[in-house]
Amino acid sequence: MSEPLARKTRILVLEATDRIGGGQRVTLDLISQLKDRFDFTVAVPAEGQLSEELESMGVSVHVVKYPSPKWKFSALDRMSYLPRGLFAMRRITKLVRETEADLIYATSRTSLWAALVGRITKRPVVMHLHLIPPTARTGWFLGKVAAMAPVKRALVASPAIAERLPAAKTKVFSSPNGVDIQKFRPQPNLKDDVKAELGLSPDTHLGIVIGEIAPDKGQDDAVLALRELALEDRDVALLIVGEARESNREFRGSLKALTQRVGMESRVIFTGHRSDVTRLLSAADIALIPSKGQSGEACPMAALEAWASGVPVAASAVGGIPVMLQSDRGVQFLPGDPKSLATAWRSVIDDPDLAERLRWAGLAAARGEFSLINSAERAGRVFNEALAA
Repeated sequence: MSEPLARKTRILVLEATDRIGGGQRVTLDLISQLKDRFDFTVAVPAEGQLSEELESMGVSVHVVKYPSPKWKFSALDRMSYLPRGLFAMRRITKLVRETEADLIYATSRTSLWAALVGRITKRPVVMHLHLIPPTARTGWFLGKVAAMAPVKRALVASPAIAERLPAAKTKVFSSPNGVDIQKFRPQPNLKDDVKAELGLSPDTHLGIVIGEIAPDKGQDDAVLALRELALEDRDVALLIVGEARESNREFRGSLKALTQRVGMESRVIFTGHRSDVTRLLSAADIALIPSKGQSGEACPMAALEAWASGVPVAASAVGGIPVMLQSDRGVQFLPGDPKSLATAWRSVIDDPDLAERLRWAGLAAARGEFSLINSAERAGRVFNEALAA
């Protein structure tokens, strides 16, 4: 008589947003790579893009209304935060028991609730941080959460995050994000056709900025850098891929107004949200990451996707980017400085050998340490370590 098959380890994933940004893309990619080894259930704050994609992957999704500060922790926020948090904890606790979860995997703002539920249900917790804490106080708080007994491991996307969590240094495991090299790959045969679709000449040097339109993402600096190069009579253009959330609609309007004010409206193309980013990358001659936010970028997916697509990267020297771009993986510039950005962009235009070195170094990184397969394998080991701890 054959032995019954052992069931897969069950993991309850807590996601704090219904949108799909860089952090949620990491979650989706990890689940896609590890669902043959682990049985995932995901809790989201509302139905939306993320729940739809998860369900298309065959993942069970539940709605948990996590508390989220709307007014920067005003008195009203603080008054409602704890009661709403207790309600979320009750729902998560019920989900842990209903799904018979063996492990709770928490991202960003859900970490505290995961740790408290882990204590109630006696389940191990793995927390995963994709962003660098914007202040020392935030880092102190997250470090204290990571130090709680139920939290067995704290996965961080960059050593720059680990530095902000001294209270939990024995639990921190640094693992960069990974890119799907089957999906993102060089497609030089598409370059001229996609440029033509965008109304550009094959000779136009095209920069691309991919990501949510927001003040800390620096799209305005990219527009001003473009103007610097255009004033030198260079054939350059800029592709801005992404959309603004409701709170950043005003910035999106001011960005378009800036483009017109500096006379760049014929050279800047706003695509909005696109599902064919791989195709757009095939047309790009350089990927720009002009971030300048307080928390910086830990391990931006935009850089990884450009690397895997064979596109040279120029990025601001914030957060974990300097470590990522070492060994000729990219050119750096000062955050919030359009002239510095223009200098970096110009160096790639004027030095084909540099562009080629960047291209090959990026490809090697995407196919090695930063590949999705390797990133998922590291996460899988962390899950197993947490279960055994």
